[in-house]
Amino acid sequence: MQAEVAATVANGGARMQPYLVSGLLAPDLSALGDPTQPKKLDRAMSSTTADTLTQLMIGAESHAGSGGARTLATCAGASPAPSDRQCLCGA
Repeated sequence: MQAEVAATVANGGARMQPYLVSGLLAPDLSALGDPTQPKKLDRAMSSTTADTLTQLMIGAESHAGSGGARTLATCAGASPAPSDRQCLCGA
């Protein structure tokens, strides 16, 4: 459930149909069958609300006890506990 909420926020408020794979490859790396196409289910929140929530989550992550570690990604934490937090990460 938390992964779907985080994905909805990362998709600008659009809730997408979850799927496990984007496609199948043969041993020679050729495509097998049609690739999976993302399917939008509904809009759970406005893109403005999703952007605001993302900024709040980035702020929470910056105070989540990372010990000042620098990374090449910006993470938006959804939980204050470092051991179980869910992140939306982007370059």
